[in-house]
Amino acid sequence: MTPPSLTRGPQRALFLAEDTRFKVDPEGTVSLNRAVTLHVGHKSFMLHAWDSKGKKLTTKVTVSHESSKGLKRRKRDWIIPPINFPENDRGPFPKPMVKIRSSRDKEVQLQYSITGPGADLDPKGLFIMDRITGWLSVTQPLDREGKDKYKLFAHAVAVGDGKTEDPMEIVINVIDQNDNKPEFTKDTFLGSVPESSPKGFEFMKVTAVDKDEPGSANSDIRYTLVSQDPQQPSPNMFVLNPLTGGLRLNSELDREVVIRS
Repeated sequence: MTPPSLTRGPQRALFLAEDTRFKVDPEGTVSLNRAVTLHVGHKSFMLHAWDSKGKKLTTKVTVSHESSKGLKRRKRDWIIPPINFPENDRGPFPKPMVKIRSSRDKEVQLQYSITGPGADLDPKGLFIMDRITGWLSVTQPLDREGKDKYKLFAHAVAVGDGKTEDPMEIVINVIDQNDNKPEFTKDTFLGSVPESSPKGFEFMKVTAVDKDEPGSANSDIRYTLVSQDPQQPSPNMFVLNPLTGGLRLNSELDREVVIRS
């Protein structure tokens, strides 16, 4: 409990409580000198303060008793490290991922369990938990392209009295691996170029997609030209932008010499 600030500039006020069972530090914080019995549920006393110029200020402080009835039981701490697990792990399975525990396990014996998609809901049994140790394990390889995140709930029950902890959410992030090849968005790309077009003229784009994690190095795509048919009048008639897939002329075209490449 802290009364209104009675400081001016860098100098602090001098405080004095009329009731000697209470003390006030230089910061204005009120604390007990000894035990206090509040017969009517509260106690009021006057608090005096003198500022740096000797001016006296007075305020009333009321201390009340707060009943423990109706107060919620403090939630126990769960200790759950972040869970990041790579896709396509080869096992052996079941493979331990992380150990989960409540800080209450220092007081009583607990039994652990998990619920949610991947545990007791489809795909059932993908994740399992040792009831005694709290070790969370995966039973088969994960596929990020199928599902990149799982949300489960961990539960703890005290052996004997059956008291339960509030469930704690567990998030399992599936880490991407470079396991997908880029695929063109079309089987065949068709383009046309006026024969009078200048060198460097971009006349079409090719596009491809990669199912690996967007924005990561695993889904980064680069384009290259593999071959040109026919190779006349020059084997390097076109240039492909490796980043955008834009196809440009590298020399002038003559329709009467070559109709289609």
